[in-house]
Amino acid sequence: MLAPSDFGLLGIAMLAIATLETFSQTGFQTALIQKKENVESYLDTAWTVSAIRGIVLFLILFLSAPIVAKFFNSPQATLIIRVIAVSTLLSGFRNIGILFFQKELEFNKQFIYELSATLVDITVAISLAIILRNV
Repeated sequence: MLAPSDFGLLGIAMLAIATLETFSQTGFQTALIQKKENVESYLDTAWTVSAIRGIVLFLILFLSAPIVAKFFNSPQATLIIRVIAVSTLLSGFRNIGILFFQKELEFNKQFIYELSATLVDITVAISLAIILRNV
């Protein structure tokens, strides 16, 4: 269904996204998980920072997509990077309250949350691959 070159294009896009996400981690969620006191008063701030980070990462990826594609000598990667950059935008608006699953050691709830998100990702990806017949 997809050619090996399609996987290479996706790899380029994922590399660009992973690099930006790695170097832009704020550490707010980790700090809130480790904080012994009540953290509810910090949740709005942490969510706002996460949302702003998602918007900024999206803009950087969207605007730098042609540069990244040119660096890898693969102009087809531009559109793919821009489309996948939307996931960084959406992840910035993720519910900050899920940090309580880790804070309160409720890993079964965290597993269910992450599994459901992964199943949705897989379903959408496979459906789009079948319908569009391209990466």
